[in-house]
Amino acid sequence: MKQNIVEIRRIEATEAARLTKNMTLDEPGAQTMEFCLLMSTIMWAGFIRGELACIWGVIPPTLMSNQAYAWLNTT
Repeated sequence: MKQNIVEIRRIEATEAARLTKNMTLDEPGAQTMEFCLLMSTIMWAGFIRGELACIWGVIPPTLMSNQAYAWLNTT
């Protein structure tokens, strides 16, 4: 079976934590990533040939807000 070269899929917090576990980040970067994963309401991941290429999500300023802050981390 031929594997897709590029795949984008919505992910849950547990999968996001697993995917980012092996990322090499300095201390401020690791803290920021942990915050983004914790506060995001929706997250997606992009893969190239099955390998994580990027992860992004949105963080609303309040639970009732109709706006959000977007964040992105690339490998």
